[in-house]
Parts: sequence; C-alpha cells; structure tokens
Amino acid sequence: MDMITMTSVRIPYKTNDGKSTFFETDSASTEVSIEVDAASIDLKPISALKGIEDLTISSTWLEHLDLSPLSSVAKQLKTVSLRWSHLTELNLQPLATCKALERLELANNVLTQIDLKPLASCASLNSLGIAENRLQGIDLTPLGSCKKLVKLNLSGNPLTKIDLAPLKTCTLLEVVFLGGVGLQSLALTPLSSCKSLKILNLANNELQSIDLSPLGKVSSFEEIDLLGNKIATIDLGPLKSCPKLTKVNLASNKLKQIDLAPLESCAELQSVDVSGNQISNLVIPAALQRPTCRILR
Repeated sequence: MDMITMTSVRIPYKTNDGKSTFFETDSASTEVSIEVDAASIDLKPISALKGIEDLTISSTWLEHLDLSPLSSVAKQLKTVSLRWSHLTELNLQPLATCKALERLELANNVLTQIDLKPLASCASLNSLGIAENRLQGIDLTPLGSCKKLVKLNLSGNPLTKIDLAPLKTCTLLEVVFLGGVGLQSLALTPLSSCKSLKILNLANNELQSIDLSPLGKVSSFEEIDLLGNKIATIDLGPLKSCPKLTKVNLASNKLKQIDLAPLESCAELQSVDVSGNQISNLVIPAALQRPTCRILR
C-alpha cells in the first residue's frame, strides 16, 4: 500500500519580546487558525497552502499585517478573520483578487480608518464585520457591488453618522448592526430596497427620532432594536406591514407615551420592550395580550 507523506508549512512570526519562531500547519490544511503571541507575522509561506479556504489570525499584537501573500491563494480563499489583533491599519487591496471571499471579519481591533474599495471586486462577499474598532467614518459605496451581502456589522465605532445609500442594491441583506456608533440621525430610506432584511440594531446611539416608514416596505423584517437612545416620540405605524415582526426594543429611551395599536396585526410578535421610559399609562391592545407575546414595561 502506498504511503501518503504529509508535508508541513511553517509561517514565521516574532513574539513581543523579539523572539523569532514559527507556526506550523499541514500543507493540505483547508483551515488555518493562528492564535499566538505575535508582534509580526510573515504570510509569504501561505502560498504553499494550495487548498486553504479559511484563514483566522486572532489574539495577536500585530498592529500591521501585509495581506499581499493572500493573492497566491485567492482562487479558493473564502474566509479571512483578523479579530483581536491590535491592528491600527490594514490595506485590503490584496483581497481584490479573492473572488471567492465570502466572509471578512476585522472586529475588535483599533482601526481608525478603512478603505473598502477593494471589496467591490469580491462578488461572493456575504458577511463583513468591522465592529469594535475606532472608525470615525466609513464609505460604504464599494459594498453596492457586493450583491450577495447578507450581514454587515459596524457596531462599537465612533462613526456619529453614516450613509446607507450604497446598501440599496444589496437585496439579499438580512442583518445590519449599527449599535453604539454615536448616531444622532439616520435615514433608513435605502433599506426599503433590501427586501430580505430581518434585523436592524441601532441600540445605544443618540437618536432623538427615527422614521420607520422604509421598514414598512420590507415584508421579511423581524427585529428592530432601539434600546438606549433618546427617542421621545415614535410612530410604529409602518411596522403593521411587517407580518413576520417578532421583536421591538424601545427600552431606555425618553418616551412618555406610545401607541402599540399598529402592532396588533403582527401575529408573530413575541416581545415589545418599553421599559426604562417615562410612560405612565401604557395601553396594551387586546391582540397583544396573549401568552406568546411579552410586553416589558
């Protein structure tokens, strides 16, 4: 019987104390996860991993990382995850050739800016996460070319404002997380074209008002989270056109009154949270007084 000899690939890195060492993986690996005390990593040997589909680098102290070696495995690379790596800057240009890329995760770094232009060539991208960084602004225009985008997470960045217009062509978009980004206002109009949208998280912002009308044009919509804003009045009328609505969170705002009547037609509604407001006389419609629907006040 023939023996199959496996070869290894060594990816060199330097530790925080300046020691040179390496991470070793099998040359046939399709998934490579590097979680080491590294101050720098040289990805050049990755060209020997002809079958790699998923690359994860986490819990490092990199600050910078050259992604150019990824162009050598661009045809099959589907996932790039660089969480918790202390990255202060990152050039995404090498990813422009990664036509199979489906998921890019950059959460929990210290990025202050990021140019998404290279992602316009990533037609297969369905998930982009840049949460918990220090982005003060971001141009979403390149994402307009990502027709398969399903999830976008930008929570925990000091953005203060964002233009969602480029997302109007992302008709498969299901989840948008924009919690804790300091928004004082936000136009949801572009989302009316996102007919697959299910979840919108706008918690812990500075919103004083929000027009939900665009969501009324999305029959697939299920959850809206507006926890911890400064909303004094809100019209829930548009949500009556969302038959799959399951959750409405308006806790910890500045509401003194609210009309829940528009939600009577939402047969799948499971939770409405208006706790932490100043509502003295909350009227709960009879249709919402059912065991399967919780009203928190």
